[in-house]
Amino acid sequence: MNYYIGAELNGNLLKIAVFKKTRQVFEIIKLDSINLPNDPDEASKELRFWLNRNLSEPSSIKVVLTVSESILYIKEMEFPKMSPEKLNEAIYWELPSIAPIPQSDAVYDWKKISEQKGSYNIVVLVGKSSYIQNIISIFRNAQMEVVVIEPSSYAFARIANAPFDSNTLLCLVQEQGMDFIILKYGVPFFTTSITGNTQVEKLSKIKTGTDLTNEIVNEGKKIITYWENKENLKINQVVVSGDLVYKYFGLSATLNIFPPITTYIGTIKRIRALKTNEYNDLVLVTHLVSIGAGIRFLQKDVYEGINLFSQEEKLKNEKIRLQKKITSHLMSFVYTNIVILLLLFISILALNLWNYSLEKKFTKLNLNLSSKMSSALIQNVNKINNNIKSVISLTREQEDSGAKLKTISDLVPQTIKLTSVNLSSTKSREWTIEGIGDRNTILAFYKILKEKTDATFISMPYSNFNKETENEFSITLVW
Repeated sequence: MNYYIGAELNGNLLKIAVFKKTRQVFEIIKLDSINLPNDPDEASKELRFWLNRNLSEPSSIKVVLTVSESILYIKEMEFPKMSPEKLNEAIYWELPSIAPIPQSDAVYDWKKISEQKGSYNIVVLVGKSSYIQNIISIFRNAQMEVVVIEPSSYAFARIANAPFDSNTLLCLVQEQGMDFIILKYGVPFFTTSITGNTQVEKLSKIKTGTDLTNEIVNEGKKIITYWENKENLKINQVVVSGDLVYKYFGLSATLNIFPPITTYIGTIKRIRALKTNEYNDLVLVTHLVSIGAGIRFLQKDVYEGINLFSQEEKLKNEKIRLQKKITSHLMSFVYTNIVILLLLFISILALNLWNYSLEKKFTKLNLNLSSKMSSALIQNVNKINNNIKSVISLTREQEDSGAKLKTISDLVPQTIKLTSVNLSSTKSREWTIEGIGDRNTILAFYKILKEKTDATFISMPYSNFNKETENEFSITLVW
């Protein structure tokens, strides 16, 4: 069986959410936590022991792993507009200004969060390659394939039931301390942790929800005040989560502790394709990050997004992505040709049936010829001639439809996926093409249809350009 795992690594504590996929349904089958030993070999053994005990007959195990922002260096930078390849190279040469890590021992990734007329605002995340490779080795030695490593808050924003379309202060409150992370549109922008023996002692003395509220407010207000007053960064909302939060506040929708800023309690978002089985909400929220990491597998491309792999690993993944895209386009081409062949087969079958019907009519006409008046004979002959003309017209129409489908198939860009081609009635000569792709390619496809086909009228009655990719469209052609 194929298993998909979302995992949250925070220090030595590993929280795991195990999924299995049935058609388009993603089902949680196991939520668990493991304390990994410091020694990598022992950690692999412990992970392998857990695997053998909890997952039956695994044929493939793929993992999206999150790491704490406390081990990352994060910085927002401005770059002039350029291709992703050149931008990636430019960021590489800026690494010494972001993190005190030699470039040879750095892994990094970036996310565009806004753009101006001639520039991009980019959030860059940098980690230590040796640490990341050590984690990957632990999982691989346990026969688990890590395909993505991402920040914990990035996974949290994917699953938490709160809007992340603006600046958010995320407060993660655990027994071992507090993490405060500022996110811009769901991407971590700033992080600070309050940990250590002193903080553990402070948290251990918390007796009531009021004590916990005071701790969150005292630390959170310092961060909000600094960023709003010193850096002119407006915080639009606060989201609090963590085991202590659920212990004292339960699953309340919101709290009023940072007025007038709305404060949400991090609860799980309902996703149609996600089945949580018998797990109740209080259990689910303690694994929000690992669940959020796991549902990244529901994306069309799991590699799309922040991934703190080495550049060598990313190149391997990019080759896999290209192979999948080429395969997808080839399959679309094959399906289009199958439709054309099917239409031709139906045409031949229809012609044979019509020919058989005509032969029967001729036989009947010959039998009754002697007893028919000349006027009746002329009517039958005219009727047969009309039928023959209809056969010839149908043949030409089928050949014409096949040629037009072939033309459209040749014009479809590789990055567009056609979902349907609807050929309406012969009288209206109206076809509808529907599909999915990015905005620029859709517009280019629309333009080339106007230029390269002999349709008398072409329009785009529906399009959805709200996303960078995966936009839906519908194009109508009248021949």
